[in-house]
Amino acid sequence: MLALMLLIILSFVIPYRILRPFNGSQKMLVMAMVAGHVIVMLAWHWHVVETTDFPIIMDAKVDTQKYYWSTMYFADRLPFGVSIRDVKASLAARYGETKHIGYPYVLALLWTLTPYGILAVRLFKTMLFFVSLSFLARVWRTDYGDRLAMWGFVFLGVIFTPAVLYNFRNLKDGLLLALFMFLMALLDTLLRPRERRLYPMSRRQLICSWAAVLFLLYAISTVRIYSTAIVMVAVTMHLVTASKMGIKARISLLLALTVIGLAGLQSGFFGNIVAIGSGRIRKLTLFTVYGLGQAFLSPLPWNPELERYLAFFYWIYWALFPYTIYAVVRHLRKNMTWHLYLYLMVSYVASGGIIGDPPRKRLVVHPIMVGWILAHLAYVKGKNLVSASRMSESEVLEDYDYSHDEEHVLVGAGEDYTINGD
Repeated sequence: MLALMLLIILSFVIPYRILRPFNGSQKMLVMAMVAGHVIVMLAWHWHVVETTDFPIIMDAKVDTQKYYWSTMYFADRLPFGVSIRDVKASLAARYGETKHIGYPYVLALLWTLTPYGILAVRLFKTMLFFVSLSFLARVWRTDYGDRLAMWGFVFLGVIFTPAVLYNFRNLKDGLLLALFMFLMALLDTLLRPRERRLYPMSRRQLICSWAAVLFLLYAISTVRIYSTAIVMVAVTMHLVTASKMGIKARISLLLALTVIGLAGLQSGFFGNIVAIGSGRIRKLTLFTVYGLGQAFLSPLPWNPELERYLAFFYWIYWALFPYTIYAVVRHLRKNMTWHLYLYLMVSYVASGGIIGDPPRKRLVVHPIMVGWILAHLAYVKGKNLVSASRMSESEVLEDYDYSHDEEHVLVGAGEDYTINGD
């Protein structure tokens, strides 16, 4: 019980500390969202236990039972008295070898701390979700201001219902989403010109930040290994795009990386790494209309293969998709960052084109889509400020110097407004 109370307290304290720059009402709004998530977790958990006598929703189509039966017996161990080898052996005895040991290991550790292991992991994923979202909101605040950053926080914390769903289900996707938002906040801080960093960074801070990035990439690889590969490719392509090489050299290098990546996706080695279920990798259909539609638009909310509890998830995606595409196209030159490359690769590779199973695999693109919309809204807001400044200047006495005011507005929010750090 002590472990559960500690997780609940940390769910409030850490986001509150991270969001210190926000005003009091905004922080109280965040606390209300955290309280809502915690209450939902506790009430839903109690309801499932009361109605089924099990702490999980038994669903043979997903891995909830697999994780439950392979880790629950670690409750008899001393606190933290479980090794990765133990967890691997437990999984192998029931389900065969796997490289994705991260989430079962977290489950096993929590089972050693409390007899309510499943409830603990639900609260743990809830805590990580709000901590990582708070870090991301700090970055958004610097780029787009308090109000837009809080709108992004509210969207992902309230309207984005899959965050609640996958943090409750005994699945690794909620953990993967939190790890990705940590990584997104760090890389958005690091992958920008030195003069546009959130704050001056010493060499020690840079080393520590990149070490944290490497640790997160390793952690993500233990949860879903190809996600780490996709992030690394996206960052590499970003660095090529942002390099000082000539345009022909950059295009050639990007094409070469694309060809190598597509060839790797069809290789037996890659197939062995990301084998899911029957281990069959879908045929590459990159250059067909059907393949592109399947990757970026499927499944439709009314498709029969989509489970009922995921229907609202896809209505959210479809509601965001048109405006997100407009925002990206509107600021194409300023959105050629690792976000765009990652969005394209996740949507194609993990959401229909290669591996399939889009509902869970597409989870990590939502923070990217929200970030693009915030960037566009910030740009529009800046343009309006510029227009208002110019209009007022034409209506005042000619001998009053407004050049300083206009310059301030232009740098802060006009044509040169930073979109996604570029």
